[in-house]
Amino acid sequence: MNNDYFIINLPATRKAGEMIFWAVVPRHDTKDQDSAMIVSEEHLNKALHRYDNGATTRAILAQVVREHDGDLMELLTPKKPATEEGEAA
Repeated sequence: MNNDYFIINLPATRKAGEMIFWAVVPRHDTKDQDSAMIVSEEHLNKALHRYDNGATTRAILAQVVREHDGDLMELLTPKKPATEEGEAA
């Protein structure tokens, strides 16, 4: 299975308060998934420092973004594991 990824511009996303994708045209990042650049897993793995470094960029599976029902910003915040009732935190 070939996985494709959207690349998220983290500083622009934080500033805008909404998901900002790298666009196909350099320096024209976008909120529109249809205008966003798609990177193959093979290409991503060759340059993780560029596409998924955690400081300025984050790669997210395109399928996950497309299927997400809700605020896309939720995809950048890892969910905390649920604790069972009565369990000490």
